[in-house]
Amino acid sequence: MFAKLKKTDTYKIPSPSDVPEVAAMEVRRAELDARRAALDVERNSLWAVAQDGTDDGDDAVAAMLGDAPDAANPSKQKARARLVELAKETATITKALDVLGGRMAAARNAASTAVVAQVKPEYARRVQALASALAEAAKAAVSFRALCDSLNDASVSWLSLTPLQPNRVLGDPRDRHGVLAQWFREAEQAGYISKSDFPEGLK
Repeated sequence: MFAKLKKTDTYKIPSPSDVPEVAAMEVRRAELDARRAALDVERNSLWAVAQDGTDDGDDAVAAMLGDAPDAANPSKQKARARLVELAKETATITKALDVLGGRMAAARNAASTAVVAQVKPEYARRVQALASALAEAAKAAVSFRALCDSLNDASVSWLSLTPLQPNRVLGDPRDRHGVLAQWFREAEQAGYISKSDFPEGLK
């Protein structure tokens, strides 16, 4: 019989994000996202100027007139030129994020594989503990059902006891095609339990 779990039985699952390589990628992704957001803000502020602004702020005109360039109010020409630069940088960032996303997926998958290998013994232990508990529950359910059948066979009206049929929880524990039998078969096929761990009637 497998060891039973305690109520305080806990297990800390490592996160793929705890892997330095993955963590560094997540930081870089956040930086690129922030940069792209800043470019979007700047592009929105220049869009109206590029569409409806005047050319009074042209640097060449300002220089000929002896005026200092107005950095706060760029000309339509400068706004459009800057928008082209912003579009190029935004496209580059988007491509970089796509590449980074692929690298992160691969790194996280590798990290998850390592975590699964680390957690597998504990996972197996808990599957075995659950199998033991379910086998005991199935045994109790069969015993309970036998008592209910005896009451029915004796033509006893026993509704006052409140019928609490366990098949609403476990299905029929004697049904080889039921949900309980299916769970035990899957656990056996995965290698966590053996046929001897099955409830009586399902072995």
